[in-house]
Amino acid sequence: MKPNDRIILCLGSNLEDRHKNIKTAVSLLKKHKIKLTCSSSLYETEPVGFEDQNAFYNISLCVNTLLSPENLLGTVKRIESLIGRRESVRNGPRLIDIDILLYNDIIVDTENLCIPHKKIRERFFVLQMLKDIDEEIVLPGTDKKIKELYEEVSKDKYVKKLPEKALKGVL
Repeated sequence: MKPNDRIILCLGSNLEDRHKNIKTAVSLLKKHKIKLTCSSSLYETEPVGFEDQNAFYNISLCVNTLLSPENLLGTVKRIESLIGRRESVRNGPRLIDIDILLYNDIIVDTENLCIPHKKIRERFFVLQMLKDIDEEIVLPGTDKKIKELYEEVSKDKYVKKLPEKALKGVL
């Protein structure tokens, strides 16, 4: 892959040891030849949608891989399963969730995969993490930069940046 490739994943966990779940997911991504190039800070975030559940730990990772978007989706779904994720209520509690937010400038809209992720523009915590990585990213299919979308999004949800020492154990 070219070094300027930009694939961004979002990881989240709100069951059991959230920190360990994210650390395990990062480790498994690396074992599947997904190279981590940078990350956002680690955040504790209020649930969205199904709100009667624990707060999440979330992080976004910028990665390089030779996997196609569809194969990357298959890989992250296998990793979720290896960690113990089971189907539950939509937006409900989960050991791990790995979403593909962006895959370079590619736009995919199929039954199983939507890139850019459909909820990017609505989720303050996601835009915060993308802003950590590069606020100048232009959201594919729009002419808007992440920093502009961040300014427009409702910031009514709890989003707390965790200390840098929490991040060191994850990456």
